Amino acid sequence: MNRAQRWSRLTSLLSDVVLTLNVSGAVIVSMDERMESGSVLSGVMDNKPVAGNIKLSNDAAKLCARSNVTVALSGEMFAWPRSLQHLAVACSVHFQKLLTHRSDDRLYIIVLSPSPLSIQQQQTLMHLVNKFSEMNTSLDKANEGELTLQKKVAELTHTGGCQYFVESGDLIVTDEFTKLLNLPNDSYFSLRRGLQSLAFDDRRTVVQRIRKLFQTSLPAEHNFKVGEDINARWLRLTLTPQVENNVVSSVVGALQDITDAYQRSSTEQNYTEYLVNILDNLNDAVITIDGYGTIIMVNQTVEKVFGFPPETLLGQDVSIIVPEEFSDMPTPDITSYLSKAKSLFFGPNKELTARHKNGHQFPIELSLTEVILDGQRRYIGIIRDVTERKEAIDNIFKIAFYDDVTQLANFKSFEKDVRKLIVQARVAKAQLYCCMVDIDKFAQYNLLFGKETGDQILKITGNRIKKVLTADFRAYRKSADRFLILHLSPIVAPAKETNQKRLAQVNLIEEIEQKLLRDLAQDISFQGDTHTLRCSLSSVQIDSEQSSFEKVIGVLEFGRKRAKQSGHIGPVAFEKSAYEEYERHQYITQSFHRALADDEFFIVLQPQYNRDGELICSEVLVRWQHAAIGLISPGEFIPIAEESEAILDIGYWVLNEACKLLAECHKDSLYVKLAVNISAQQIARADFAERLIAITSKWEVDATNLVLELTETTLVESIDQVRLHIEKLSGMGFSFSIDDFGTGYSSLSYLKSLPIAELKIDRFFVDEITSVHQNFPIVNTIIEMAQALGLRTVAEGIENDVQMEYLIQHGCDIFQGFHLGRPVVEQKWLDLVKASFIHSD
Repeated sequence: MNRAQRWSRLTSLLSDVVLTLNVSGAVIVSMDERMESGSVLSGVMDNKPVAGNIKLSNDAAKLCARSNVTVALSGEMFAWPRSLQHLAVACSVHFQKLLTHRSDDRLYIIVLSPSPLSIQQQQTLMHLVNKFSEMNTSLDKANEGELTLQKKVAELTHTGGCQYFVESGDLIVTDEFTKLLNLPNDSYFSLRRGLQSLAFDDRRTVVQRIRKLFQTSLPAEHNFKVGEDINARWLRLTLTPQVENNVVSSVVGALQDITDAYQRSSTEQNYTEYLVNILDNLNDAVITIDGYGTIIMVNQTVEKVFGFPPETLLGQDVSIIVPEEFSDMPTPDITSYLSKAKSLFFGPNKELTARHKNGHQFPIELSLTEVILDGQRRYIGIIRDVTERKEAIDNIFKIAFYDDVTQLANFKSFEKDVRKLIVQARVAKAQLYCCMVDIDKFAQYNLLFGKETGDQILKITGNRIKKVLTADFRAYRKSADRFLILHLSPIVAPAKETNQKRLAQVNLIEEIEQKLLRDLAQDISFQGDTHTLRCSLSSVQIDSEQSSFEKVIGVLEFGRKRAKQSGHIGPVAFEKSAYEEYERHQYITQSFHRALADDEFFIVLQPQYNRDGELICSEVLVRWQHAAIGLISPGEFIPIAEESEAILDIGYWVLNEACKLLAECHKDSLYVKLAVNISAQQIARADFAERLIAITSKWEVDATNLVLELTETTLVESIDQVRLHIEKLSGMGFSFSIDDFGTGYSSLSYLKSLPIAELKIDRFFVDEITSVHQNFPIVNTIIEMAQALGLRTVAEGIENDVQMEYLIQHGCDIFQGFHLGRPVVEQKWLDLVKASFIHSD
């Protein structure tokens, strides 16, 4: 080992020297070459002899064997690294082979020489140590406050510091630095010791950063973890080079505890990933565009909806997917239109048309929201492909409103169109034209040739009727062998003066009737033979003011019967009997107010049962015992009442009677539930909820004991008006049922948007159930839809065991009809309820 190697090795090993001299001032101790580990040292201090033990490792003793070692120990603390450095430099001027070592806040000056130091050299060394001790004492007093402040700041900010001096190799660290590394403050700290406290990967990274720092003179930074599990902390090491004469002279390090910031950042990142995962797993496409119409964010579902991979849409103009009618507009015009047409696009469930990647158009449901982010306008669109739903709705509509044999509109469609036309005609003070075609002896064809042949006859007849009709007419299949024809616009009423438009309409009607009689009389070939069909035709032109749907059908049926009996084919006049019916209508209209005052109305109740035969609810029905006319059917007076505000008075009267009955039942510990029909006018009123709550409060009735039945038409036509009432009352415990479900419109979106509890299958569809072995698609579809939406189903109008058994087999929940129990007056109903409770007990 050469001298340079021995000197380097000695520098390292002497760092382990521990002096046990109990002194408070500077001291110089000599150790000759014969000294070994554990030898007693002797020396002088303030001209007084001192002694102590020195402990050397075996390696250190061997290296010191050929050298005399002199150690100078400062008695005062040197807290400032620069003071220690200055003292070391001052000593090195006089002693070339010199080592410095700091331990326990003291500085050891170690001098190696071939022979013991002379008295003069010892005095020089003593003088330097004492001088810097005095200087450091005054410096400590001047900076004591600053030291305390810096220490407190380091503790509060969890920041430690260090500085490495390249030339001397000294490494100075603060207490907080070692504390953050989980190292005791009284331990000897070195660069190697600090690196060893790090994990292997972090240690390698820090070494690489330090090397790069010395190469580039640029700062370095690294985040790493210390500790495990709940004691784990994240630290940030920042290294800043101090450059003198283009050379790194020292490196200043800062070690900061960033655990809280790291956890916040990690939490935010996890939350962001959580939201992204939610968006990407939605069934709806989510697209964000900026104020210039540029797509700036999409979720993964856009590929399923539009066919575009998500990354290909980013940065694209929104015109690539907007409805076709807007795709050719310049981008500024699109965004300007969006900002202005809020009533068209903004809000939930706007049905539009979108464009797929392959170019085809498809229906979507768009919910568009405008937001301001960082001062910039953004549009967030939630888009749902409703192709399948529209097809399902169209199929349900077709099943409900079209005849599956002739593909003509069915009787339900005819009723809807007639009612609508009556309203239009009344506004114009005009007439309606309707016609009924009946195939004579059609039942015989069915018996002789079978149902398939009968269906073929119906198809041929329906096609012949369609070919004859112009766009002003529409054909319907009523039932069995009957067809209906309706002029789709009002007929101008007759006047004293000749009206050209009326003449044209009347002439067209006569021409159509003659063509129908001619074409329908043509022979039909089936089963290898030619057959001649005979059809009866009855028609009517009726004043709208004197008409109703029931009256139209009644007059047509009357005319059909008379035509068959007499063989007459042609229009049926609006005769005296029809006027008498109209007069009855008017008389009933004028009687409502008096009937309420005279207590002519009364309620009856029809029970509803579950599959186990338990009475779980009863529908409250109103009846009218008129003083002059007698008992009037609700099917007659309810539609008349709905033409005026009389329906409101009757509706609240029924609600009051129902709550009164519930209160009486509760006094007798009979906890029952009643269903009450609510009219469209009633629930559309602004004060409906308040009046209902007032009635239930008056009788101290629990809201959960009332089921409010609304017609499907009421919801679809007035959904915006009644939404607030339904949501408010539902939150209070009231249940809502859709009455006559399946007879309304094709849009069923309200089932999802409103808190509906049950669907009532209209008796019109229940009547079609004639066998448990056949399939009745409308009933099945309604039950399956209710089950999918988590709603109860109530079948009304059950007349026989076949209907009951079929409904049970297909999952219907609640049953009502004459087959189970007719509507009864209050007392009989109370007896029924009491018997039911006794039976259940």
